[in-house]
Amino acid sequence: DDDDEEEEERPQYETLTSKDAMQFPLLGSASLFGLYCAFKFFDKETVNLIISVYFSLVGVAALTATLGPTLESVGPTFLAKEIRMKHFLPESIGGKSPWVFNVSDIFALMAGIAFNV
Repeated sequence: DDDDEEEEERPQYETLTSKDAMQFPLLGSASLFGLYCAFKFFDKETVNLIISVYFSLVGVAALTATLGPTLESVGPTFLAKEIRMKHFLPESIGGKSPWVFNVSDIFALMAGIAFNV
């Protein structure tokens, strides 16, 4: 029993498989080809705008995901209050509400947007 418990307590590590390694050249080629097509069919300013907006949104999402749990753990207790937003689909189609977040996530989102601007 002790051996089984020790095996279950070991953390799961993500590893790079040979299949993943074989996909890197394909994904890299597709990305570069997409960038080539973007510069070929759009002007430089449009492509730079799209890339800037993309990285801004990714940065806001990363800051929100990092700051939300931090604010929840060190902030006042009202930051841990859970909020559920209902979606427009009936529950039989869409399932339970997928949008569950805390008040700390809202503050973290505002901080991420302010930092990004």
